[in-house]
Amino acid sequence: MPALVVSSGPVVSPPSSHGFDPENEIVELPILLPEWQVTALELAAQQRGMTVGQLVRRLFADLFPPAPRGD
Repeated sequence: MPALVVSSGPVVSPPSSHGFDPENEIVELPILLPEWQVTALELAAQQRGMTVGQLVRRLFADLFPPAPRGD
């Protein structure tokens, strides 16, 4: 069985000293997946020489447009 990570809520990095920067604002996103999907995700990441986190971030980057700049 894969490791279970428990979070009491979102984890947000401290605001940057130069204002809002959507590229650097980090929020932890707990997700529930069937075990077979976790296994497939780990395998897909390993085959690409990536961590699961890197692969998920790439999937999100491919799905959504770049974040607006806070300029």
